[in-house]
Amino acid sequence: MERQGRRWSFRVLIAWARTAIRVFYRRVEVVGLEHVGTDRPTILAASHTNALGDVAVIVAVAPRFPHFLAASSWWKRGYARALFRLGGVLPVHRAADALGRPDNTEMFAACNDALRAGEHLAIFPAGVMHHDAYGRPLKTGAARIALGAAAVGVHDVAIVPVGIVYESRGRFRSDAAIHFGTPIAVAPRLDDYNNDAKAAVRVLTDDLRAALDAVGRLQPSRIESEASPRRRAVKLAVLTPAAAVGAVAHAPALLVGRVANRVCEEGWQATVKAVAGTALVPVTWTAEAVFLTRRDPRRPVPAVVAALAASGLAVLAWVDTRRDVNEPVAPHH
Repeated sequence: MERQGRRWSFRVLIAWARTAIRVFYRRVEVVGLEHVGTDRPTILAASHTNALGDVAVIVAVAPRFPHFLAASSWWKRGYARALFRLGGVLPVHRAADALGRPDNTEMFAACNDALRAGEHLAIFPAGVMHHDAYGRPLKTGAARIALGAAAVGVHDVAIVPVGIVYESRGRFRSDAAIHFGTPIAVAPRLDDYNNDAKAAVRVLTDDLRAALDAVGRLQPSRIESEASPRRRAVKLAVLTPAAAVGAVAHAPALLVGRVANRVCEEGWQATVKAVAGTALVPVTWTAEAVFLTRRDPRRPVPAVVAALAASGLAVLAWVDTRRDVNEPVAPHH
């Protein structure tokens, strides 16, 4: 498996994830990042309620790019297969997707190699996306990978429970929080695994479920605006003309967001909006810049693009300010 420093695609995906969550979410609260060492072989075991949104949040805030594990059924889709290869994703063959007994020999070997090299893995141990991850039963994959790697000589393997919660999963400019829990060391469980592998896997899976439930209780906290209600209202009025121009300039992306709210299940709304926005905004800027500069050659392209970007920032500021006006945070006593 290629080392991270050699994978240009990892750097591109990190940049995309950081941009996407900064635009889509107003604030992402990060707690416990110190629990994730950069060199220790680590498995990030995360709750899964928000499709690609969960992946983007992890990639954006984790100290290094992890290798995700994804069900082999996703690899049948051409677009997913291309993305997975860029991201170093490993396929998992599930019993539900196989005619006979699934064979994950290559997957376990790849995981062992990655952990032995000090890499990080990321897995959603519930197996599928849930509306509410709290209290859900887990698959045994994370425990089997961790204990199996330790059994073949990979030292200091740890599982870090990761809870990701959203104020509103599909709502643009809402808040989110990610909580990295205390690492679960695997080495002390190795003797039990050698004596009774199934029992040790079951115990570790139960402990991981309790740890995930604990980190999943964190809720994103909203920060009250320091401006007075009157100043917020004035700011909203001042921003409205520029935001109106920005709304027209970014109409294709905004329209996709409206459609996604109507036709997509909540857990997929953020994914559709972020991916569509990532694709549509550069195309829209290019088309509008070409159109405007052809209409008036005196307009330099960089200035047009800068104006389009400023109008997009005005839209974000207007949405945030409107929320401060309409949904003020209750004062703490």
